Amino acid sequence: MKFNIERVVETKGLDENHISRVVFPCNLEELVAEMQVNTADDLVFVDKDADRYSVKQFNYIMRDADARAQKIIEEINATVRFLQQRMEKNPNYKGTSDNLALSQDDLVVWNYCMKDDYKHPDEKVAVWAYRGSLTVFYGEKKG
Repeated sequence: MKFNIERVVETKGLDENHISRVVFPCNLEELVAEMQVNTADDLVFVDKDADRYSVKQFNYIMRDADARAQKIIEEINATVRFLQQRMEKNPNYKGTSDNLALSQDDLVVWNYCMKDDYKHPDEKVAVWAYRGSLTVFYGEKKG
């Protein structure tokens, strides 16, 4: 899992806007000085999620990304244990799933830090995000 996320940031409202690639988490005071703006509120993201989180909010989330990732993994493991028990009680099931609600901050960590790299040690487990929650599947996979 990656905990240093690179995103493109630009200034807003200046006569000549500046653009820079920034690795998060970062030192906001240094970034503000480097980009020659008054506050972090004068910075915006350029990418697809530009309007979802401010630079300041995203940086705050990324500072806790490692701890949040561990929390998510623990919640996935608890869900897997629940699904294994469900399978034991219903031997005719080929697979079963449950949804794990995530906070907005946890969802950011999943999407930026975990989605591409996370793999549960049990081959019967699959995890994916859908509409603000994680779906945890346990069972035989098709294909």
